[in-house]
Formats: sequence, structure tokens, C-alpha cells
Amino acid sequence: MTVQTKLIIFLGVQLSGKTTLAKIIAQETGIPFINLDKIRKKLFGPVLSAPKDWTNQEKEAIENQKTAQAYDKLFETIKNSAGHNVPLIVEMPSLTKKWHVGTMEDRLKQIAESYSVKLKIIWCQITNDNELEIKKRSDERLKDTQAAPIRPEDYYMFKARYARCGGKPALEHLAVDTSQPQEVCLTQIHKYLDE
Repeated sequence: MTVQTKLIIFLGVQLSGKTTLAKIIAQETGIPFINLDKIRKKLFGPVLSAPKDWTNQEKEAIENQKTAQAYDKLFETIKNSAGHNVPLIVEMPSLTKKWHVGTMEDRLKQIAESYSVKLKIIWCQITNDNELEIKKRSDERLKDTQAAPIRPEDYYMFKARYARCGGKPALEHLAVDTSQPQEVCLTQIHKYLDE
């Protein structure tokens, strides 16, 4: 029996736990891991504040351009991995500015079909909007010098933005409530990946 190469995608808004779970699954399976934040950092260096004399429109235009380039590089990496039958775990936000989740899903589906890889999407979410959990995750992220700071109000903003685009992935996926114990989440993910 031939084992089909897997393309495993972790989606979710910031603070949803997607990066943590993706890294654990990558470590447990030995599958290479890549995420949008690392690509952005590699392309553009650390996140820096824009000059104070820039307008919000100028800041947004530069951020949009950087994000578009990072997504293009991410999808180039995904395509290359699929083309060489190398499994890959990818973590990316559900929605970033103008990069609508449907567009990302269309690109993922096209790559999976073109290279006959099995697409597995894991949608991470905090289903009950547990304020204490969101605050805890925000505080942990503030301590991480490698990650951009995300405040609880940012989480709600990203979640509302994503809801306007449908609120969940359109393609078949596993929804994981990351407010559950981590072991429960990992068991659900492993079961889904084994299907």
C-alpha cells in the first residue's frame, strides 16, 4: 500500500494555539515545520515600528506588501515540498489583512490536487472565548521575544475579522478547541491525521 504524502495545515487566529500544536506535531512526527512568521522574519528581519512620520495608510501599504511577499514565498515552499513528495506541516493565520482564507484554501487545494498530496487542515480555536485563557496566552506571547505581541483586544479583532469571511475553513477540516487540555487536542489531531 502506498502512503500518500501529507500537507498538514494549522489555521487559526492569533492566540488560538496553532503554533504550539503545530510544533508539537512536527516534533512527534519528524515532519518539517514552516510558518508564515518565520518566512516574514527571514525576508524582512525583525518586526520594527514604522517611522513616526508615516501615515496609517503608508504603514498598511508596506505591511500588505510584506505579507503578500511572505505568503508567496510560503506557497512556493509548500509547492516545492509537495512536488518532491516531502510531507510538510504549515502554520499560518486564518486571515491576515486582505488575504482572505478562501484564497489561501483555493491555493492549498490546487497544490494538493496537482501533486496528489493529502491535505489535512486543523482549525484551532478557543470556542468559549475564555477571557482568562486569552489573557494568559497574551501574557506568554509578550514574554516571547521571537513573536509579535498580541493583546486580548487584538484576538477579538482578528476573530471578528475572520468571522466576516465565513468564520471557519471552507474545506474539510478538524476543528480543535484549544481551551481543552493539550493532551486532548493532540489525541484529536493524531486521530485525524491517521484517517
